Amino acid sequence: MERLVRNIYITSGLFAVVGGAYLMGRGEPPPAKTEAEMIALLPDSVANMPYDKSADDPGISYKMDETTYKVLKPFGIVAREYWKGERRYDVVVIASRSKDSFHDPRVCFSAQGWEIEQFFDEAVTTKYRGNVPVRFISISKEKEAPSFAAFLYKAPGGKFYSNTLKFKVGLWTNRFEDLLKGKIKEESSSMDGVFYRFMPKYPNASKEDLKWFIAQYLDEASKTSSGYF
Repeated sequence: MERLVRNIYITSGLFAVVGGAYLMGRGEPPPAKTEAEMIALLPDSVANMPYDKSADDPGISYKMDETTYKVLKPFGIVAREYWKGERRYDVVVIASRSKDSFHDPRVCFSAQGWEIEQFFDEAVTTKYRGNVPVRFISISKEKEAPSFAAFLYKAPGGKFYSNTLKFKVGLWTNRFEDLLKGKIKEESSSMDGVFYRFMPKYPNASKEDLKWFIAQYLDEASKTSSGYF
C-alpha cells in the first residue's frame, strides 16, 4: 500500500512539473482533434473487411452512451465492427489529451458483470509499428460464452503501452523530452493519447486470430492517419 501511495505522489508530481513546463514553453497547446476528424482518419476497411455502418451515423457502427462521454471527456470515441464472412471484430478507439480520459478497461468489464479470468501481455508484430505490446484478458459471465479482449495505448511520439499507469506517464514524458531538447515546434508538442480496445465477435475465435487482426488494424490505421493512430 505504501508503495502504491508513493507511486501516486511521484506520478502526480511529474504531471505537475511537465504540465507547468508545457505552459511556459508554448502557451496554448495545438488544437484538439474532433470526433469527426477521428472518423475521417480511421480505416474504412481492414484486410478487406469493411465495417458495419450505423443508419444514424455512417462513420461508426454504434454510439457509446452519453455517460461514457461525460465521464471520460475525450476528443471522441469511434466504435466500429469490421467483418467478413463469419469473422467480426469490434474495435473502440478513444483519443484525448487528458490522462483522466484513460483508465484500465478491466474495471469496465467487471462493472458489466464479466469475471476477469486472467490477463497477460504479448507483443503483436506489425509492419509499420514494429512489435507492439498488447494486454489480453480472458473473461467469463454467467449464461454467456467465455470470451476475451485486448487493449493497448499509444502515447505521443508513437510509443505503445499495455500498462495503463506507464502510458499515463508516457503522455507527459514525450513533451518533457521535447522541452529539454529545445523542440518547441507544434508538430512535436502534441500531448494526444489514444486507447484501442479489440474484441472478436464470432464463435471459436482464437487469440492468434485476434493478434492477426490487431496487427492489420494498427498498420492500416497508421497509413490512413499518417501516423496519428
